[in-house]
Amino acid sequence: MQGDPTRKKGKIRKEKGEERERRKDKKKKGRRKKKAKNKNQNRKRERKRKEKEKRKWKRKRKRKKRKWKRKRKRKRKRKRKMKKKNMKRKRKNKRKSEK
Repeated sequence: MQGDPTRKKGKIRKEKGEERERRKDKKKKGRRKKKAKNKNQNRKRERKRKEKEKRKWKRKRKRKKRKWKRKRKRKRKRKRKMKKKNMKRKRKNKRKSEK
């Protein structure tokens, strides 16, 4: 009724083996896809981080520049004020000495 049991067993085993191989390939493919996806995500994350860092430095540099500009402006203003004051004083003294 069953025929040759050894042949049947071998056939089933062979089929199972093929199935297993196919499943392995599928798994590999999935893992490869996942790895690639992760790699891309990491690359994206890294790029974002670098950009952020760049922006941070740019902002810092700008702030320093602004600070320096303000300082210079203030210095010049003070100098001008002092010059005016001195000129006024000199004129006053000149007038006094003439009298």
